[in-house]
Amino acid sequence: MNKGIINLILGIIILTFAGFLFPASSAIAVHGTVFEVPDMDVERTYTYNTTLDVFVPGRDGKEAVLHWGEKAAINGIEYYVFNLSKNGGGELQYLGMDFQNKNINLKKIKDYFTPITFMDLTYDPATLMINYPLWVGKTWEREPVNFSGTVWMGHPVNIDGTTRGSAKVIGEEDIIVPAGIAHALVLETTMNSISMVNGTEMWMNNSQKIWLMENGFFARRQLYHSGRLEEEIELKSPIIAVVDIKPETLNTGSKGEITVFIELPKPYDIARIDINSIGCNGAGAIKSLLENGKLKVKFKRDDLNIEKMTGDKALLTLNGKLKDGTLFEGFDTVKITG
Repeated sequence: MNKGIINLILGIIILTFAGFLFPASSAIAVHGTVFEVPDMDVERTYTYNTTLDVFVPGRDGKEAVLHWGEKAAINGIEYYVFNLSKNGGGELQYLGMDFQNKNINLKKIKDYFTPITFMDLTYDPATLMINYPLWVGKTWEREPVNFSGTVWMGHPVNIDGTTRGSAKVIGEEDIIVPAGIAHALVLETTMNSISMVNGTEMWMNNSQKIWLMENGFFARRQLYHSGRLEEEIELKSPIIAVVDIKPETLNTGSKGEITVFIELPKPYDIARIDINSIGCNGAGAIKSLLENGKLKVKFKRDDLNIEKMTGDKALLTLNGKLKDGTLFEGFDTVKITG
């Protein structure tokens, strides 16, 4: 395998570890829209459309399915597992949460295309990925860390090196993806790595863009190698619903109900929603009514476990499906008092 292919493997695969996603709450502050440190203990499945994959062209136009919610231990320490299944292979990332510093850190990444494992790397110590909270203009640096493991060069080859980088939130956008219109903060990262492969020193410079939705999951991810776009995936399912929760302030000690107004993007018909499938933070709907082109749904406040929410704001996530099985999801932020 020539040096260009080696660089392509390392450039694409090492870069992909920053393409993670997490559920996050949002707030309005002096910085504008702010994404707060995430609640990682959720279960989610998201489907993406692969619009481009230079490294494995057979994935173009194919789906990539993200599974989030499992955990695994490395050296006795528990990590969250980011499992992105691609056509014939996938990515696995093992991520830890530093709650004190509000950091998301990467410990291990594996990228494979059955039966080949392109890369299996471990970082020591775990490398900083996202420093919360996020707002437009926020920047952070990733200090140098060592990595070691194997890469594929016709056969597994041992590799070790050092990586460092930086990141910035460059904007706030409404973008159109197959799932609908997504409101997102746009993250841009750069990465510089030096490694030894068969005694040869190799330098890599890479970048990426992530459109991070209000709930923390990305609507679009682009990976670049030496300024060239190598991979892009866009959210396909669940479809993105517009959700408005009333009242906008919830008291942890209050009873009664909350009201959620739901709108679906065209061409989806709001009347085709399966009412029994609707949930909000695990609570089931108790009433529903079609009103002025929106679905008006009520939930018991007690069922939302508001008393367990911390901080002065909370992100509520609503999900469900249409009668044909099509999934939808939406979210809104409320103030917490009491």
